[in-house]
Amino acid sequence: MSAQPLPPLTYPAVGAIAQDACTLLHVTSLEDAIGILTTKTIFGRDVSGHANFSVRGLRHDLRSGTHTNEVVLTFHCAGPHRLTYYPMVGHHPLAGYASDGVFHVMKCEPIETPDSATIWTIEDPYWQSIIYPGGAPLTFHDWTWFPGQQPEPLDDPTLLQRIFQTNKAARAGQAERWALSQHLVATANAAKGSTVTVVPPPP
Repeated sequence: MSAQPLPPLTYPAVGAIAQDACTLLHVTSLEDAIGILTTKTIFGRDVSGHANFSVRGLRHDLRSGTHTNEVVLTFHCAGPHRLTYYPMVGHHPLAGYASDGVFHVMKCEPIETPDSATIWTIEDPYWQSIIYPGGAPLTFHDWTWFPGQQPEPLDDPTLLQRIFQTNKAARAGQAERWALSQHLVATANAAKGSTVTVVPPPP
């Protein structure tokens, strides 16, 4: 247990709530997924440096801008897990308060002792889950393709050459993406059960 107090409007997640929260999803690009599983590290891209996850299903808005939703990585995390109603997303940890563990950021009205049967079913209660650098370690469990993003295998090259002779750039892109997908399969298989650490973003 952390020696520092929890941030304002933040409460320990216990019982069934903590059990639900132990499985974290991270949506990312194909290239970044390979990087995470190769280096066994993960980081956030904003100034706060926290990595972003989801507990309850896929949050399509966790990746935006130039980043592509292609791969869903599944991690197990023992915690500690905290429910917070404080606006922590995109901000550095509060000085003098605990920043370890996983913060499950809620959007509903603060509930100090939430009911595990209802906390996830309140209308739109949950935003996302964050881990600051050096926070709770993760164990890589599995992965899947984001819906609609699994690359198609290469077709008969002679058929493509006959029909799409002018589309060489598209075929090269398809070949590169297929090769990366096979690299991800091998990398993920080797990484299952490995510890992944949240680290500060590169300068």
